Amino acid sequence: SQNAIYWKWLGEIAKQTKDMIGQVHDVDTYHEHFKKKFCPVSKVVLGKTEVSIQSTKKLSKGDMHHYLEHIDHWAHSAGYVLTIPMECEYKELNDRQNM
Repeated sequence: SQNAIYWKWLGEIAKQTKDMIGQVHDVDTYHEHFKKKFCPVSKVVLGKTEVSIQSTKKLSKGDMHHYLEHIDHWAHSAGYVLTIPMECEYKELNDRQNM
């Protein structure tokens, strides 16, 4: 699933950051960072108040794919190497998109 590759990438980014510049951050820190940077905002009404939230749990397959594309592009631009398994939903959607 796209969620599995997402958490794998967060672990790879955390490890590579430690190896490249010695900074140590856990995957939850990167999860929060990327949500703020790339996750679409949804509006939710709580009582009489409208609240903006960013949640990867509520993303559709298409929105999650778009979110992952942003992270993939960011990572490669910053010199990170991310694993994209040959048989994964993210790769399948990319392949279909690039036909």
